[in-house]
Amino acid sequence: MLAMNRRFAALWSLALSGCLTSMPNATPSAAPAAGAGDPGRSTGRTESGPGRHVVAPAARRPIQRVVGYFPDWTYARDAKCRFTVEDIDPTLFTHLNFAFARVDGGDRNAPSFKLAPFDKTDLGPTGQYARFVALKKKNPNLKALLSVGGWSHSDPPNDWIFSAMAETSATRNQFVESAIKYLRENGFDGLDLDWEYPSEPTRGGRAIDTANYVKLLHDIRAGFDAEARATGKDELLFTVAAPSGVYIKWYDLPKIHGSLDWINLMSYDYAGAWDHRTGHNAPNPELGPGVAASVSIYEGFGVPADKIVVGLAAYGHTFGGVEEAKVGTLSSASGPKQRCTQEPGLVAYFEMQELLNSGRAKAEWDEKAHVPFAYDEKNRVFFSYDDPRSWAQKLDFIEEKGLGGAMIWEIDQDDFRRGNPLIASAAKRVARQ
Repeated sequence: MLAMNRRFAALWSLALSGCLTSMPNATPSAAPAAGAGDPGRSTGRTESGPGRHVVAPAARRPIQRVVGYFPDWTYARDAKCRFTVEDIDPTLFTHLNFAFARVDGGDRNAPSFKLAPFDKTDLGPTGQYARFVALKKKNPNLKALLSVGGWSHSDPPNDWIFSAMAETSATRNQFVESAIKYLRENGFDGLDLDWEYPSEPTRGGRAIDTANYVKLLHDIRAGFDAEARATGKDELLFTVAAPSGVYIKWYDLPKIHGSLDWINLMSYDYAGAWDHRTGHNAPNPELGPGVAASVSIYEGFGVPADKIVVGLAAYGHTFGGVEEAKVGTLSSASGPKQRCTQEPGLVAYFEMQELLNSGRAKAEWDEKAHVPFAYDEKNRVFFSYDDPRSWAQKLDFIEEKGLGGAMIWEIDQDDFRRGNPLIASAAKRVARQ
């Protein structure tokens, strides 16, 4: 583990300097040939040299996708904070992901793997699934995907399920068959896999997961291809949510993208109260850890630019016990629960606006990280968040790099009662058909 972490630290340093040469669990030479086993899916143009695998620059183009994650638990908030399917404006998105479904592993001693709901309110003719996919009536071009997994899916006692499901061809195919049936029965257009994280020992992972993850993605894609050919239906979309930080070390990047329509890059959570120092949730500096560096890693190992969908945060992190309004200042705790989100260390964009408008917090701008931050002097709370200005710069970056689009985690945290100003800024840039 120590050797692995050292190698990843070296990789990260190379990404920040623009010189990518090697990666744990993967080598550039392992990248599949253009189009190999993946007809009709872009692989991107690359230039190879001694010890390098560099993606050729793409021309600036309008945003291709706006992918929004809808959390299925926000209906349970009190009336003033509640966010339901009916609060979604489907015209702002090209794709919506319902978060989350789960993998039901059954008895661990005799497991059987199938796709299942997290919440009983998801099912039935008036359930959240049915109302969610019905949003396509308001936007005929919208695609609705079901996201399976999420952070809590890999918490005990369920932390064994993804690893065991991916372990053999039989268990993988069992899941694939279940997933196809489940998606079709509930009217979804595809699957988004959010396994957090294969091979990570603190999240139920085992060393075999890195290779098995590649096999799992391949088998899901093969199953979707075969089902579409057999039925004549539109092929189900297949995407994953993938990390932007240290967990990248567990992913064999050259081998995974060929099976996917795109990758939702979780380019946020670069800092939080767990660091015990203030930092930025989603910085985007020219040099240093942040959005651009994470994109560089993925491109450097052959992931095509148009398959990288950059995650944009509609939330921020809060730090308690902070003595001054500076990045890097010691923090003794998570910030307090906010009015609606009710989670220590978390603040929704609309909650942040309330704090700023009330004068409780004072905003500043970090010119190097290209993001705002704020400080509540009375309560000694530091806030890291995004705003329309930081989103605009990230959207510029997506367009300039010719990336696959923007992904929003999570859509209930924008100021949805006042026109979703963050998400609307991305929607305005979508390429019109």
